[in-house]
Amino acid sequence: MKLFNLMCSSVFLLGSQLAMAQEAAFRPYFFIETGLGENTFDQAEFNGFNVKPNEFSLKLTTSYQLTPKWSVSISASSSNTYMDEKNSTDDESAYILTGINYNTALYSLVGGYDIALNDNWQVNFNAGAIIGKEKKEIYICPLPTSFLYFSHTCYSDKAISTSYDEATKASFIVGTSIIYNFAKNWGVKLAYKFSGYREGLRQSALLIQYRF
Repeated sequence: MKLFNLMCSSVFLLGSQLAMAQEAAFRPYFFIETGLGENTFDQAEFNGFNVKPNEFSLKLTTSYQLTPKWSVSISASSSNTYMDEKNSTDDESAYILTGINYNTALYSLVGGYDIALNDNWQVNFNAGAIIGKEKKEIYICPLPTSFLYFSHTCYSDKAISTSYDEATKASFIVGTSIIYNFAKNWGVKLAYKFSGYREGLRQSALLIQYRF
């Protein structure tokens, strides 16, 4: 029994020494990621419109690897959605179209924890905060009465009434990703994040990573 305990202690001590050696040999580094991302709102209400915006956009992330396991990242992406609704005038003699152009720039700051599966594959778990700078442009346009009318959009050049609204919102964000390192400084990442932004925001992305 004493021999077994001695062997376990030796293995633990050796593992601790190897981990300490790896920590001592590690040099912090930066890495950047870019690629195509998708922003999907679970449900969003805009001036009476209840919609589920779903947009693809370019995503950019800058990160700093503090230790072999811990990192901090700043990300930026955007979402732009147009929606409209047809209504009749009070006397029902004509129709008007109310159009909303919604744009938000999304920024997130998260801390990440990495688990290496082998020399090439690793998994990351992260959590932090997300901030959105929103801008809403609301247009009211008259609709043509011709029976040939099929579709119409309402922007400022056609509007008889225009209003603007800006806001800043913030919430939590959590996520996970899997990374495949196919070269010394290069990797590819598949990421998914969920946030409480508005009624719920889901982000997925396919990114190329460069470490330097």
